[in-house]
Amino acid sequence: LHPTAMPWRFKDPHDQSTSTAIVRDLMADPAAIVFLAWSGDVPCGYAYATVSQRPETAHSHAYTCVILHHLSVDPTRRRIG
Repeated sequence: LHPTAMPWRFKDPHDQSTSTAIVRDLMADPAAIVFLAWSGDVPCGYAYATVSQRPETAHSHAYTCVILHHLSVDPTRRRIG
């Protein structure tokens, strides 16, 4: 979806050339949160987010936020509960 709409910004998600290294780096990041969805023994989706500590500024108090970066579900497993 994103690479089709904005190929100048987003890469093809099916390019597996660096996926193992990328996932390894994500899992090593203490700020990363990765959820895997399974249907029985079959992986069917994932979500990747990071926890970010925002400092106090002149306009806001310090706060913690969660930023969702990726959310993906196998098309054959969508809208079934």
